[in-house]
Amino acid sequence: MIDIKLERPQSVILNRDKTATLYYSDKENVKAYMYGGVCWPILVGPSTSRSVRGFVVLLAYDVLNDVHSVVDQQEFVTVDHFRDENNMITHYGVGMFFNRAWKDYFAERFYYNQRADTHRRYKLEILRSYTVSPKPLLLNTHWDDDEIADQSVIEKAQLRKLKWSKESLLDTAVEELIVDPDHSSPEWNALRCAVVGFDRYPWRKPKGD
Repeated sequence: MIDIKLERPQSVILNRDKTATLYYSDKENVKAYMYGGVCWPILVGPSTSRSVRGFVVLLAYDVLNDVHSVVDQQEFVTVDHFRDENNMITHYGVGMFFNRAWKDYFAERFYYNQRADTHRRYKLEILRSYTVSPKPLLLNTHWDDDEIADQSVIEKAQLRKLKWSKESLLDTAVEELIVDPDHSSPEWNALRCAVVGFDRYPWRKPKGD
């Protein structure tokens, strides 16, 4: 893992080759292919205090330096924000994350790997939501062996080709996984989905460019 600080670009331009050029005020511009991974809410925690939590990550693949960086992440329980009796948001929905990913980075492609009925439920909620626009492109990145999926993530991190912000929610989940290899979390699963999805359907430079 490489310790980075999440920085938002000053502006973003969408390119013809499905990449986005990220313009920063204090560092070099980055030409990146934007994509993400999502884990729909699952049961987490000990049997005495279980809760439901999902997680979504957005990554930028630097096409010139062959490095993947997590640029945004969020836990969620619902698609639309959940509000209490005072109309205060108590749980932020993943729908706004998808909107932000497109608005800020022109990112629309997110990978998942869960049961068909679970995915169908949340996909329908997204399609029916008036607040999610445009709708994200959700792609199944099925794998047969969790260990191989884990290896894809760990290998990239070990070679310093995958980085995320230290002390983030994702980083905490990774530290827990190091202590307990059998520990599963929506954070880790979302990252696995993104990495395995990219490996299966990588960005390729268009012919002639």
